[in-house]
Amino acid sequence: MKLITSVLLAVTVNAVSEKNILHSNLFENYTKTLLPFPDDEAIVKINVSLILLKIIELDIHKGLLASKIVLGLSWRDNNLMWNDKLNNISYINVDIEDIWYPHAYICNDMSGNFAVHKGGATIEYDGTVTFHMDGIFQTYCTIDMHKYPFDEHECYIKTCLRHQKYKEQTMQNFSFHNRHDSSSDSWDFKFVVGDVMENGIVSARVIIYANRKSMSETFTHFIFPALLTILNLGVYVLPAETGEKVSVAITIFLANVVYLTESAKSLGSKSRGVSRYLLYLLILTLISGFSTFVSIIVCKFYVNETAVHETSIPEKTSGSKNKVGIMDESVQDNVIIENTSRSKKRSYTYRKLDWVSFFVTLIFLLSYIVFAVV
Repeated sequence: MKLITSVLLAVTVNAVSEKNILHSNLFENYTKTLLPFPDDEAIVKINVSLILLKIIELDIHKGLLASKIVLGLSWRDNNLMWNDKLNNISYINVDIEDIWYPHAYICNDMSGNFAVHKGGATIEYDGTVTFHMDGIFQTYCTIDMHKYPFDEHECYIKTCLRHQKYKEQTMQNFSFHNRHDSSSDSWDFKFVVGDVMENGIVSARVIIYANRKSMSETFTHFIFPALLTILNLGVYVLPAETGEKVSVAITIFLANVVYLTESAKSLGSKSRGVSRYLLYLLILTLISGFSTFVSIIVCKFYVNETAVHETSIPEKTSGSKNKVGIMDESVQDNVIIENTSRSKKRSYTYRKLDWVSFFVTLIFLLSYIVFAVV
């Protein structure tokens, strides 16, 4: 057992020693400020890979997507090559600060930096250098609440090489790998990989489409507006005789104002389009204010007509005197019937105003709903 352990230890020490010797030979005359141009080429071709480990949060109020990203870079350095058959070493690990490397970054980032780990670069015998760095970034999104609560937002993660006065570096390939599990999220994510662009700055991006999942919580957003709609229409149905018509209308109007204000806060102000949901709540609030005004007018008509009705009904007696003489009971009954029919005609006026307002409001709301859906 001791013999086996000694042999393994000797092999390990020998391998480490050979790698140290190789490292010393490679970097003896190496200058990291010089570009590692391949043979007969004047541009360093870089392979870029973007790995999305996790989407932390989509903040629709700020228009930012927080995610954990790993950026992989691979290129060829002719100054870091060796014959692997001589020493049987196919690769070595070095610190990225010891060699030349391209400066790549997330160019639409709000805040954050890549973490560079010690020994993070791997050099293969043919001069291929591979380097990975990771970090948490907040990238910009285009927020669109037009179809809320079935909204879709567009985010993107853009990788750039630093600005070059003369083109010395370019992206040969750009690949994207998604490791994020969105099964427990409230969003469905779709990814579209863009092409490499060389308009001033060499860059490539991944477009991320975030669709809100249809869950039970989504449909609760329709319950309160539906109840407010019914209550707004119910104000017109409530008779003025109850004496509570105006107070009920004011209460419903205040409820509309509060819900509209809270909904506007929850949707934020970053949307590029007007939210149909928020617009409906605004219309509903205006209608509620209109119904309150109509209720005041209806109650005013009701009070006036009731007063006229009470003063116009004569006291019924078993014969009454006038300037000519005593009024017969049959004539007096006809007067009462005539006054009652006039009162009914007058009372029909404020009821008619209620029903006209009811149908106008109903038709308007239905028209908006059909227009919004189509």
